[in-house]
Amino acid sequence: MIADYESAWILETADRMWVAKRVETFAAISNRLTIGEDYDLAHPDVVAYAAERGWHKPGGPFHFAKSYSDFLYTKFSGSSERYAYAHALMKRHEGKMTLEVMIDILRSHEEEHQLPPLHHFSVKSVCMHAGFFYGDHTTGSYCITLKKGEPLIGFATGSSTPCISTFKPFPLFEAPLSYIWEEGDEQALHYWLIRERLHRRLMQTTPEMLAKYDEERKQLQKEIFVLYEKGDLQAAWEKENEFVETYDRLLAAEAGTIHVGNFYFKRFWNKQNRKLFQKHRDFFLSN
Repeated sequence: MIADYESAWILETADRMWVAKRVETFAAISNRLTIGEDYDLAHPDVVAYAAERGWHKPGGPFHFAKSYSDFLYTKFSGSSERYAYAHALMKRHEGKMTLEVMIDILRSHEEEHQLPPLHHFSVKSVCMHAGFFYGDHTTGSYCITLKKGEPLIGFATGSSTPCISTFKPFPLFEAPLSYIWEEGDEQALHYWLIRERLHRRLMQTTPEMLAKYDEERKQLQKEIFVLYEKGDLQAAWEKENEFVETYDRLLAAEAGTIHVGNFYFKRFWNKQNRKLFQKHRDFFLSN
C-alpha cells in the first residue's frame, strides 16, 4: 500500500478484534499481523479480550501482532520473509513510486530469476509459487490507483501467477467492462481456466519458448499502459485476451505430465493437474 490520497489506512483483524493505523508513506502486510503498539484506532475491547485469554499481560505495553498472531501460521507461512522483501522494495522506491513499479513488486520473487521461476516452489516471494507439502500460490493480484480528483482505477490480472500475467485496467464504481463478470458467471470461469491452462503449459515448455513468451508479455504490458493512458480500457482487455488465446493454442502440445523440478514439485503439480481436469472435464474436452 502506498499513501497517495487524503487518508490511507491499514486495518488488521483477528478473532473479531481489530486495530487500524494511518499510512504516511508506504506499508506492507503479507498475510500477517504487522501493527504492534503504534495503532491509531482500535476496537474498545481489544486489550481486555487478549488479557482474558492470556495473550497479553495486564499492566504491560499492549502489542496487537504479538498478542493475536497465530504462531505456527506466521512461522511457517513465509510471511515474515515476504513482508521484509516487499517492505525493502517499496523503501527503495520511496518518493518515486509508480503504478508500473508497484506491479513489478507484485510480480517479484525472493531470488532474482532471468525467467519466471515456474519450476520452483516458494512461499517467501511476493509472487508465491506452490509445489511442496502446502499449496500456497498467488491466485490473483491487483493494484488500485488513488489519485485526488481522478476516477478510481484498478489493475487486475484476473488469473494466478502474476509473474506470467498482465495487469489490465478496470474502473471502480462505474459501468463494468464486458470482461468483468459477476461471481459464478460461466464466462468468468472460462476466462480463468484458459489462463490457468496456459500457466500449466508454460511450466512444461522449453526455456527458449518461455523466454519468448516473457518478452512478448512485457511488451504487451507496456501497450496496455498506453491504452490506459488513452482511456481505452476495453481495448486493453481485448488485446490481452488475443495474446493469451494465441499462446494457449501455440503451447497446446505441451499438455501432459510435469517433468521439471524436484520430486515434491512434480508430484504436487501432477496431482493438481489431474484435479483441475477432473473438476472441469467438459471445458478441457471442448476447448
